[in-house]
Amino acid sequence: MILKSLKLQNIRSYTSQHIEFPTGTILLSGDIGSGKSTILLAIEFALFGIRRNYLTGTTLLRHGKNEGFIEMEFEIEGMDICIKRVLRRVKDEVTQHDGYIIKNGIKKNCSPLELRSEIFSILGYPRELLTRSKDIVYRYTVYTPQEEMKQILSEEQEVRLDILRKIFNIDKYKRIKENAENILLRELREKKRNCEIRISDLELKKQEKSAMEKHLKEIESEISMIAEIIKSMEREIATARKLKDEMEQKIKEVVRIKNMILLSETRIRGKRELINNNESTVMRLKKQIAESEGFIDRGLLENSEGIAENIRVKEREIEKAEQSIIEIASGISSLSTKKNDSLEILRRISILDTCPLCLQNVTPEYKEGITEKELKKAEQLSGHIGRLLQNQNESRTLMQMLKQELKNMKMSIEKITIMRQRIESIEEKKREIAKQEEITLSLSRETNEISIQKQSYAEELAKFSDTEVEYRNIQSGLEILIAKERESAIKQARAENEKQNIIKSISQLEGDIIEKESLREKMLMINSMHNWINEFFLSLMDTIERHIMLNIYYEFDKLFQGWFNELIDDDTISVRIDYGFTPLIEQNGYDTMIDNLSGGEKTSVALAYRLALNKVINDIISGLNTKDILMLDEPTDGFSTEQLDKVRNVLNQVGVKQLIIVSHEPKIESFVEHVIRIGKDAHESSVIH
Repeated sequence: MILKSLKLQNIRSYTSQHIEFPTGTILLSGDIGSGKSTILLAIEFALFGIRRNYLTGTTLLRHGKNEGFIEMEFEIEGMDICIKRVLRRVKDEVTQHDGYIIKNGIKKNCSPLELRSEIFSILGYPRELLTRSKDIVYRYTVYTPQEEMKQILSEEQEVRLDILRKIFNIDKYKRIKENAENILLRELREKKRNCEIRISDLELKKQEKSAMEKHLKEIESEISMIAEIIKSMEREIATARKLKDEMEQKIKEVVRIKNMILLSETRIRGKRELINNNESTVMRLKKQIAESEGFIDRGLLENSEGIAENIRVKEREIEKAEQSIIEIASGISSLSTKKNDSLEILRRISILDTCPLCLQNVTPEYKEGITEKELKKAEQLSGHIGRLLQNQNESRTLMQMLKQELKNMKMSIEKITIMRQRIESIEEKKREIAKQEEITLSLSRETNEISIQKQSYAEELAKFSDTEVEYRNIQSGLEILIAKERESAIKQARAENEKQNIIKSISQLEGDIIEKESLREKMLMINSMHNWINEFFLSLMDTIERHIMLNIYYEFDKLFQGWFNELIDDDTISVRIDYGFTPLIEQNGYDTMIDNLSGGEKTSVALAYRLALNKVINDIISGLNTKDILMLDEPTDGFSTEQLDKVRNVLNQVGVKQLIIVSHEPKIESFVEHVIRIGKDAHESSVIH
């Protein structure tokens, strides 16, 4: 397959673009996000269409557009082919619509599934991969996204092997083996198991048949013997029941005496609990009395009358001081009024020029005389007021002192009241102690009387010491006899029933034996077939698959190491693959993980694995028509300048007619024959000429 041209209409960041692809090495160059990878996805969509959860119409159709298409021209073995696929938006969903394919000028309209079938036929891909969600062969021979290549390197071994089995078309051996194990062998085992179950009792039935007639005679003899045993047991049971009735009367008396002893013990425990409670109460009351005695001040009690008299005296003194303060305040108020009157006269005389009564002019001498008189009067009043204020303060100080003394005396009276209450409480507690001690003495006497009565009951009970043992022995013996009688009756009934069953079963055994012998012959044939499949056929499938996988493994490992050594010229690091096709890295003589490598080393491992996978698949699978084209997505990610120089040699050795490389590394332009530059402006990608 050689790609010739690609036309994009409303595909992701492309509105309308036609791209020509020459043969040789081609570089799709451009900044990150410019639209290079879109071209690779468009090629894959043109070939295989939408794939759920991977390449959807929503991810391809440009936002805001209702329709788009991809038209691709390519050549296979001299045949020109053109394929077109259409996308349309219906509400919120983007779906594929009918397209067409042109082969050597002949156009054929097809549904998306028909186009896929046509492409599989043209590319020479195995038909069994037609309905798979991913085009595995295309992915691992033509175009593998960078992230998907890393994913296959980190997959679980069994997952990776399953993928490789599908790619190399050898998973059919695993399916044959699984079908043989899960379907054919299971069915044979089930049939064998059914036969084994059905004939498992064949020999037993033969033995039954030969023994039943003999056993029938033995059962008849056993029935006769059991009947005699039952009669003998009935006589023994009657005797044992009579003895039991006699002993039950004695047991009733024993129970009565034991109940009286238990009652006595209960009463004694109750009395002792009351005694203990009374003693605890007495101790608690005595402790409370001692605490109260420590609070009482006898001297203060004796002086209570004097304190009361002092309170009355202080109250009279306080009343007298309060009256004095009131009188002084009244005098101060009266003198202040007179002083204010003199000051008012002084104010008026100072502004008076004419007498308001006689209307004569007031002389200065007259005004000075009155002013002097009133000033002297005001000064005398101020002095008198100052003396009264001093007396008022002294009286207030005295009154505060008297009130504090009164407060202290009243607190003493309150203490005396509390002490008298405590004295009354002490007397009450002493009376309670005497009462409790009297009750305790009475309880002790009653306890002694009950203990004496209990002792008499115990002496009476001792007379019946062996009664309960005798009764239990008689009861146990009776129960044993009854159980034996019941067991004998059951044996007799069972024997009678068995006798009838044997007679009935003998007539069925002949038919069962004939049928089971026929089933045994059938089981031997099934077992032989099962052993052949299990021991020979399954191992043959394993051997065939292992042989093919080993051939692939050796070729793959050789190519993988060769490509890696071409990319990494470092004797301290080497790679290989194990039998699970897992890359193994050795660095400085130690095994290491891929995650521990540098970015360039990781890319070298992925690229070497990718090229080896491409080569092996193309060599193993015959009829593939995509061997002439290879697409590499960012194959130099993380490479140093020296490693980029080595990529030139790798590209020269790939040996395909058309090699398309996606990269934003400028140096690669010197390695390739053609450069297609992609640019992006205002969210629209285009080829820059």
